[in-house]
Amino acid sequence: MKNICFWLLLCCSFSAFAQSNYHTVANLSYYPEDTKQDAYQASQCVLDVYYPVGKKEVATVVWFHGGGITGGKKELPKALQEKGYIVVGVGYRLSPKVQSPAYIEDAACCSSMGV
Repeated sequence: MKNICFWLLLCCSFSAFAQSNYHTVANLSYYPEDTKQDAYQASQCVLDVYYPVGKKEVATVVWFHGGGITGGKKELPKALQEKGYIVVGVGYRLSPKVQSPAYIEDAACCSSMGV
C-alpha cells in the first residue's frame, strides 16, 4: 500500500510540474510615463517579470541584483525559475553615473508601483 501511495504521489507531482507554463515580460519601465528621464535612467530603470501562466495568488520574489551599487545588471536567477513563483528582476541606476539617493529612489519607485 505504501508503494502505491508513493507512486501515485510521484506521478501527480510530475504531472503538476509538467503542466506549469511560464512567461516573461521584459523591459517594463517602472517610472511613470510623465516622469522626465534621461537616456541612462530610461535604459536602467526597467524590470522583467517571469510568471506562471494561469496561476492565482502566487508568491512573488523581487530580485535586486548584486554588484555593490557599482556593477551588475537586472536578472531573473535560474535558481528561482520554474518553482511556482513570480520573479521580478529589477534594474536600477549605478554609481558613479549617479550618486545617492538615485538608486534608493529607483527602488522606492519600483516598490510604489506594487512590485
